[in-house]
Amino acid sequence: MARRVDPERHEARRLQIVAAGLTVLAERGYEGATTAAICREAGIGSGTFFHYFATKTELVLAILELGTAETVEKAAALEGRTD
Repeated sequence: MARRVDPERHEARRLQIVAAGLTVLAERGYEGATTAAICREAGIGSGTFFHYFATKTELVLAILELGTAETVEKAAALEGRTD
């Protein structure tokens, strides 16, 4: 029987890794941020990291996509305001 994936739990874990990635990248820069350091910050094993992101670059792209989506959402909320 296939294991069922809880979408909310899956997304929460993904966001946990993204947050850890942001922290480590801010502290060490891209070159200094290793997947091992990101895993330590997130409190996960490397297998879990690679289940969600194939590479560190893929994690960075996910971070950028999330930031872009949040920016677009906030800009839309401000559209039409005159203050």
